[in-house]
Amino acid sequence: MDTEQCTEITNNSTPLQQGDILYFHENQDDEKYGIVVTGDCDIAQHKCRGKISYCTITTAKYYISTELLFDFCVLPEMNKLKENVLKGVCKLLNAEQSNSFLQTLLELEEDYLQTQIKDEKLIRKIILLKNMCNKTSFSLIDYKNLFHANNNRDLDEEKLKKDKNKILSKLNSLPGDKYYISELPNQNDNYGYIVHLRYINIISEEDIKKQNHLYRIGHLKAPYLYKLTQKLGAVFSDIGEPEEFEKNRTEINNILIKEL
Repeated sequence: MDTEQCTEITNNSTPLQQGDILYFHENQDDEKYGIVVTGDCDIAQHKCRGKISYCTITTAKYYISTELLFDFCVLPEMNKLKENVLKGVCKLLNAEQSNSFLQTLLELEEDYLQTQIKDEKLIRKIILLKNMCNKTSFSLIDYKNLFHANNNRDLDEEKLKKDKNKILSKLNSLPGDKYYISELPNQNDNYGYIVHLRYINIISEEDIKKQNHLYRIGHLKAPYLYKLTQKLGAVFSDIGEPEEFEKNRTEINNILIKEL
């Protein structure tokens, strides 16, 4: 699949710059890449005192599995399953429903659950919920399993299509603290990458020069670098309004619309 080349190859022989892409070859998949965001003038004039700031880059696939798929598909089903499990167990044991009771329940071993709960279907739901709570990334299989546990039927294609369209819509209009990069030099993921502008890390400039567990593999070209730094500035300069103010504004607007 052809993509717009928004990056160019670079290496340690060129001076370090804002926009340089780092590859941490020993890290896990979710922390394999980063992009330098320290300003060129700060680097050149040593104002950063040898400490370089960079934002984490993940694959778009990883972003979907940890955030979008979780937010729009997995989390609602997990909440339903928690409610179903808590209601079912409390009714069976004549116990009071509470979050602390649910947490304790999820910490119990399967063998112990078998002795206390004589309902195999309910035990399977508890085990599924326990497994889901221990995960940080999710697949469509996880979503389908949760849906089946809650509804006693398979996820139909029409609903799955709608859910995928929701995810696609969010992927096409990323929030302000995310930035899309179509490709990275010499990397084989053809589905793009996401820069997480809130995930700012620090690394020693000396570690970059010595290639200590990392390589410089590329540089983000203009105008993409300019757009990224603009979004980065917007993330940390944005000033929110008090929650009560926003709530009051919403109420007034609702009244206004009703009276039109």
